[in-house]
Amino acid sequence: MKKKLVAMILAAAVGITAAQAMRYDTVVADRVEEVTAEDDGNTVPQDETIEEVIDEDYDVSSVAVNAANFPDENFRSYVSSNFDTDSNGYLSTAEISNAKRIELNGYMDMDPLAAAVSDLTGIEYFTSLEDLECGWNHVTELNLANNTMLRDVSIYGTGITNLDLSNNPRVTNVAAGSSSLRSLNISNCHDLTGVFVQECPLETLDIRNCPALVDVVENGERKASGDGYNIEYCFFTDDGYIDGDRGDIMSLPTLKIISSSGVYGGVAMYRLYNPNSGEHFYTSSEAERTNLMIAGWNDEGVGWIAPRSSNTPVYRLYNQYGGEHHYTTNLSERNHLISLGWNDEGIGWYSDDDNTVPLYRQYNPNAFANNHNYTTSRSENNWLVSLGWQAEGIGWYGYVEKPLLFN
Repeated sequence: MKKKLVAMILAAAVGITAAQAMRYDTVVADRVEEVTAEDDGNTVPQDETIEEVIDEDYDVSSVAVNAANFPDENFRSYVSSNFDTDSNGYLSTAEISNAKRIELNGYMDMDPLAAAVSDLTGIEYFTSLEDLECGWNHVTELNLANNTMLRDVSIYGTGITNLDLSNNPRVTNVAAGSSSLRSLNISNCHDLTGVFVQECPLETLDIRNCPALVDVVENGERKASGDGYNIEYCFFTDDGYIDGDRGDIMSLPTLKIISSSGVYGGVAMYRLYNPNSGEHFYTSSEAERTNLMIAGWNDEGVGWIAPRSSNTPVYRLYNQYGGEHHYTTNLSERNHLISLGWNDEGIGWYSDDDNTVPLYRQYNPNAFANNHNYTTSRSENNWLVSLGWQAEGIGWYGYVEKPLLFN
């Protein structure tokens, strides 16, 4: 009871909360008792003031190394062994300031099943941290907003799906290979020069205000020169296998890059040709493309890049009697074909509202079915017209092709 009274007096004297004082009553209150005496019921310091006792023994910024602050037992043990240098169960301001590097790789043979740490709660206390390596662990969430001094971050082989480093302006390198990363926000990382996200199902990459990041490397091949280093892309296909052959960034339909100049990343539209029926077919689906190739269709590569969304949908219809597809942005044309028995297959893709890359439409009046063709090539359009096809103008527009340099 006496210690609690001393703690209350202590709190009132130096402007801290009673709870803070009581957290350390075994350290501070005992010391206060040594230098105080009873005088008519009042506690009076003798040779030292309470403030001097606080300065000597009590650090209100100290953090207890306990389950409340560090829930993961293995992380807590790591913190205790590496940063609690006086082994008193608390991290002082000086100890926190000296914590520059955390190296918590779960297993050097890179076996995720042998991972040791699943929760890095408490890392927010290490405000002087510069280097974090937490690869091959079962960590799924990571909040680094308080670690503003960070320079290198490695989360290889973790289950982290979203990593936001927008509050870490000093970061120069990020390594997240073989992880579950889907969203990476590295905006405002002014010194950033290297990003490694190979073998990740990355969907969104925010690189706004990254002036040092001036060139791009995809699947190990440098695509642009510059003083900066690279962003390396690899990804999983629909069947789960790593596809290392597709080097063109515009052929990554799942990836959206947000740069200072806007959003980069559209939907790759594949073009295929049936040599038996003469039909050209267009799809953004990897699975549909693969199945048609197995059935004997010729793969003609990427026909154009469609925006992920716009105000102008392109409708896809199918004539089950003629065995052909038709595509149009015209709602009246779509409704008319449906009234004639065509199957409505919904929205196939979108047209670019900025009208950047025209898709020319031609009609073959001599064919009973499969008599439309769409192409971005004016030469192809003119050649078909010279063969008797009718030019029907522009069917829709492809997405703007933005440069790969983000300055």
